[in-house]
Amino acid sequence: MPFLGVGGSAEEKDMRHRRILGKTGCAVFYEGGRRVQIPEPWWLKASAEKYQRLTMEDFLYTLENGDSIRLQFRISNYYHLMGLHKFQDIPELMINPTRRVTQISIYRMILNGTLTEFDLQSSAFYDEEKLMARFCVFLDIEKYLYSMKNAVMPFNQSLVRGTSHITADAVLFAVEMHNGIDETGGKNYIMLFTRYDKRIGAYAPVSFFLETSDRYIANQRTLAIVNVKREGKRQ
Repeated sequence: MPFLGVGGSAEEKDMRHRRILGKTGCAVFYEGGRRVQIPEPWWLKASAEKYQRLTMEDFLYTLENGDSIRLQFRISNYYHLMGLHKFQDIPELMINPTRRVTQISIYRMILNGTLTEFDLQSSAFYDEEKLMARFCVFLDIEKYLYSMKNAVMPFNQSLVRGTSHITADAVLFAVEMHNGIDETGGKNYIMLFTRYDKRIGAYAPVSFFLETSDRYIANQRTLAIVNVKREGKRQ
């Protein structure tokens, strides 16, 4: 992660850096009290590399009632999972089979560095704070996949407080306490929304993000996760 490194010059060593852990838990460096500009778009490609490792095996979650959720990450899921479908004013991110632009081709462009965070900045829908929050949390997804303690199954969209456009069959979630710089303390809800895919006989990821509100899960039927294991290498 290039922007986290500090050079060895005397001037750089004298720079006053503070690491601030905000509501997202994402480390951000400040210089003299102001945010330091991120010099290169490491996080987009890093997320694709992280995702590639997730596609190698399934995750099996056993619930307290005996039901189970087999979670399978596929390359085609990355596009929507990371919210890239929202950038509909960037031609490279607009699905168009006639131009051979697919979820898989977009993922490969990110993985090989052809499509970077600088490309996203040209969009009218670019929101650096929200995007960084989503991707920084995703870089810790393996930790969260093992720390998910509860599941909502089935997920009922009509029970969500406020507006929601997420269509899902089950939600895995973890709850963490946060104590950000401007916060008196509260909870983070790290949620992975999934949908059952008959073609693969498993649940596929739909959306993954952090929310400081429990509005997605407060009124839902919640089941405890009693076991999680990673199994079966896929070709």
